[in-house]
Amino acid sequence: MSYSLLHMLKTGIEIVLGLSFFFSMGMTAVSQTPPASTYQEGFWQPIARVDNPQFPMTVELVNKTGLTLDYGLTTDSPMQAPESLDPGETERLVLSDPEPNISIGYFPLDERNAEISFEYNITIHSGSSITFEVLRTDKPDRVGDGVGRVIDIQSTGGIFIY
Repeated sequence: MSYSLLHMLKTGIEIVLGLSFFFSMGMTAVSQTPPASTYQEGFWQPIARVDNPQFPMTVELVNKTGLTLDYGLTTDSPMQAPESLDPGETERLVLSDPEPNISIGYFPLDERNAEISFEYNITIHSGSSITFEVLRTDKPDRVGDGVGRVIDIQSTGGIFIY
């Protein structure tokens, strides 16, 4: 065999091996399971997602914190007085559109309650009905991780907690 034929054969084998390695790596990445069923491409992920969101939407807040909560809607209008929700009670809110978020706080019983955060069990009943069980947690309040005091239900169906 001539040198050029051997060189072409060797180059062809290297290309085939390289491509097979490349495709096997790609197949591994494709077969991986995303971190959650709500996963979408990007760095900021919703903690839950409503399929086919419809407004007005009924949102139930269930207080399982052991504290008296205050809650209200954020809007561009002058500040509204918050409503209260006693431990174990449920409140229904009707969101006419996704623009305002639901802000949740608490009435401190004493100084030790100053750093309380909330997390949520979310049940999506339909495109127009969601239940949020509000739970007390010692986890730090970090933006966008499901622990926080503001519920944001977007028109696209993504649910974020800040």
